[in-house]
Amino acid sequence: ILVDTEQRIWAGTLEHGLFQKAKNSATFAHQKNVIAMEIRSIFQDTSGAVWIGAKDIIHRISDNTWNTLTLPSDIESTITSFAQKPGSSETYIGSSTSGLFRSDGIKIYRESFDDRFDSEGISSLLFLNDEELLIGTFDLGLIAWSRGRVIQLNHERDFPGSGISSITKNGSEFWIGTNRGIVRMTEEDLTDMIEDNQVPFRGQVFTQSDGLSSIECPIGFQPTATIDHNGTIWFASGKGLNSIAPERLKPNEVEPMIVF
Repeated sequence: ILVDTEQRIWAGTLEHGLFQKAKNSATFAHQKNVIAMEIRSIFQDTSGAVWIGAKDIIHRISDNTWNTLTLPSDIESTITSFAQKPGSSETYIGSSTSGLFRSDGIKIYRESFDDRFDSEGISSLLFLNDEELLIGTFDLGLIAWSRGRVIQLNHERDFPGSGISSITKNGSEFWIGTNRGIVRMTEEDLTDMIEDNQVPFRGQVFTQSDGLSSIECPIGFQPTATIDHNGTIWFASGKGLNSIAPERLKPNEVEPMIVF
């Protein structure tokens, strides 16, 4: 589900296609321009265009004009995530079985960055800066990619979770939904871990013991996390919604009792 800059609500379904509710409307209207019934991802770029990800195709809506973009003819995959490169009109695209793509809004191009990941499912994308892209995978952890460099953060680096559902930046912190809970890292700690492979994981992991309804965030959809106007971060899970208000989090400073 996505609320765009015109306050339209876009809702994708797995079996019944795409629906939209206009700002002043009381009902959702079925979008018959979308022929796909399984919608996996919805995204709005800085120009206002809305991107709809489905199997093998993307619908791009700009100024009420609908365009359909198709994957290269030899590739079959479902579009699961989007991220726009800062300062550019290029949009990067994650797929369920064929790795990474990019688009100029007219055509889709294959973006091969490492043989290990070219057939991996990509569930979330976020640019760390102008050149470095964070890639959340279905099963291989978190990838930091810039031209000529690929850094993998996974269990070998003590990074919690192999499946990355969402990557959300809130101020100087990153909130990462995974299959093992919700991870909170400062930008400094995440950058240090990417830049130096000797740096261990430094961050917090929120699980059911912290009040989550489920530790598992869904893989293969976008968006599965969002920040509301109060700064509360909402995460989809396998058992409903989880919400975290960062400003209300207090560290437990009570020392545990030592038992001999």
